[in-house]
Amino acid sequence: MSDGTGRRTIALSFEDGPDPVWTRRVLAALQGAGARATFFVTTPRAVVWPEIVGRILAGGHEIGLHCGRHLNHLDSTEAAIQADGEIALKILKSQGIEPALWLPPCGTIAPFSGDVARRLGLRLAAWTIDPADATGSPQDVLDSVAARLQPGSIVRLHDGFDESAVDDEPCRFSLEMIARLVERARNLGYETVPVSEIGPRTLDLLAEAPAAGHPAAPFPS
Repeated sequence: MSDGTGRRTIALSFEDGPDPVWTRRVLAALQGAGARATFFVTTPRAVVWPEIVGRILAGGHEIGLHCGRHLNHLDSTEAAIQADGEIALKILKSQGIEPALWLPPCGTIAPFSGDVARRLGLRLAAWTIDPADATGSPQDVLDSVAARLQPGSIVRLHDGFDESAVDDEPCRFSLEMIARLVERARNLGYETVPVSEIGPRTLDLLAEAPAAGHPAAPFPS
């Protein structure tokens, strides 16, 4: 999608970090690829590893809110999600971070999610391509993701673990994808930028919510 300057842009979206091992590796890979990204952080990890948060910002990347507790909106109450967001934002603000975007856990939203986002002063965000949807070899997955790229695409990746993760495979896979995906995107004429720089989206989350259990739609303009 053009951002108004004629650029064709896509975004890489990392979630469930920061992590002292994987986020460092991801940042190094992004630097090597000459790409910037968005990191949707969990505040318990941000508190433990503030130095990693600082590295994200120093690399020219964007920080968005993922969560405090990893609560699925569809399985939680509005009050619980509101409280979790408020506490998380206070923690990030104490670190000098005031995010504009919010990627809910599991990429799902409830009927109240838009109202909570407005009260928190945030815009809901979501991925449009999840490499986990593809099957086959790493090359097959890369080919599948590349084939689905279009202006404004947001690719879901990981630099940490959610509360249900049992191994580091999503992080390892994401790390392996970065250089090759950025190169493939560049060859297709795309620039990889943070989520907030990909331009306005076409679907307003607050006007057309997805069915329960489906990933949230891209953030509204």
